[in-house]
Amino acid sequence: MKLLKFLFLTILTSCSLHMVNSSRIASSSATYLFKDRTGEFLLKRSVKASKSKIVVKREIFSPNELNRPVEKTVSVSKLGTVKTPNGVVPGMRPEVSQHSIWFEGEKYFSQLKLSLKEKAFNVTMKSPEEKWSGETTIKFPAGKIFCFFSQIPECAKRYGLLDERSRPVQIQVIWDNYPYHNEIYDNLSKDGFEKSTWAFDSNEDGLDRFGLLIGQQLVLYEFDSEDNFVNMYWVLQGISMQKSEEQN
Repeated sequence: MKLLKFLFLTILTSCSLHMVNSSRIASSSATYLFKDRTGEFLLKRSVKASKSKIVVKREIFSPNELNRPVEKTVSVSKLGTVKTPNGVVPGMRPEVSQHSIWFEGEKYFSQLKLSLKEKAFNVTMKSPEEKWSGETTIKFPAGKIFCFFSQIPECAKRYGLLDERSRPVQIQVIWDNYPYHNEIYDNLSKDGFEKSTWAFDSNEDGLDRFGLLIGQQLVLYEFDSEDNFVNMYWVLQGISMQKSEEQN
């Protein structure tokens, strides 16, 4: 962790995109043991990869009710390249996300859809509450790498960040559960984006560990030797995801 903290102090001088070895993103599905402050759940995560896009579906279930999720997110990003002063690098462009969550039996829904012309997301919200119903727009901030929160492992692979060991890289995290992320997480931005920093931390028990500094909060991601996403820990929010050994 000391190395990770040191790397974050060098952000201003080392965050530009450069030529990378992009990891191939393959279709997959896995089940995780998910814990937060409200209890323990099962999280089913699937990735569908094609030559042109990545689709990630993330569903959270109560252990005693596996037929109906309590939370569901589907996010879609288009694959392509990004031009930089150092050349062309692999990239991915967030296109659309849909999020549904149930609070006290009531469904809350939101959709973020990219508008290239406006350089913004058009947001559609449907819920029992007026403040979370209707349409709005959230503008993109400055940045080179934009990733849906649910697609952080795929973003890391696409941009070659799993091979980056010497310097941190800035990422604009997109809350694909906007605007409900402020009801789920504490002390985060309200505009749908979070300026974040990715850096290598260590290798422990055969797993490569990376840190994503979101605001002032550290989220740890662990990958195995084949670059498969294994675990995630967000201590300040009381959240953890651990890959189940029994896969469906």
